[in-house]
Amino acid sequence: MAAFSEDPPKYAALHWDGKMLRDVLGSDPGTTSETLAVLVSGPPAYPEGKLLGVPVIDSSTGTAQAEASMDLLEAWGLTGVITALVFDTTASNSGVHRGAAKLLEQQLDRKVFYLACRHHILEVLVGAVWENLFGKVKNPENLGSSTSRKFGQILPQTTLQPCPSDKNG
Repeated sequence: MAAFSEDPPKYAALHWDGKMLRDVLGSDPGTTSETLAVLVSGPPAYPEGKLLGVPVIDSSTGTAQAEASMDLLEAWGLTGVITALVFDTTASNSGVHRGAAKLLEQQLDRKVFYLACRHHILEVLVGAVWENLFGKVKNPENLGSSTSRKFGQILPQTTLQPCPSDKNG
């Protein structure tokens, strides 16, 4: 954790995202645990981001995510440099009363930029389209199996021609 003591960012954005991961090192390797990936980014020192940690959390509530994120910020000595929060738009993150972003802003005791990311909404949309076309996926770890072979059957089998170009414009 000494990396930031030598070259701390002047300003940084805090990013976090919860993921359910299979426990491969614990006492029961077949179980899953809720984890929280927490990183900071801040040019010029860390434009690509620096992973602070991936703690296991009891639940994916805003309170649990805010506490885990704040613990890592304090351990790395970064509470004073956070100017923005980057998160997906789930209620546990963006809730106005108990969302992780709101709780972190209160704990930091200053206003910060909220940079909500909506990419997961597209994942839901693509998942719904996939399910509509091919039915429920039996093995989500292997989407490239038999159901994806059906995808070629719904695509046009004719040779596609390029669009004519407008030479005037």
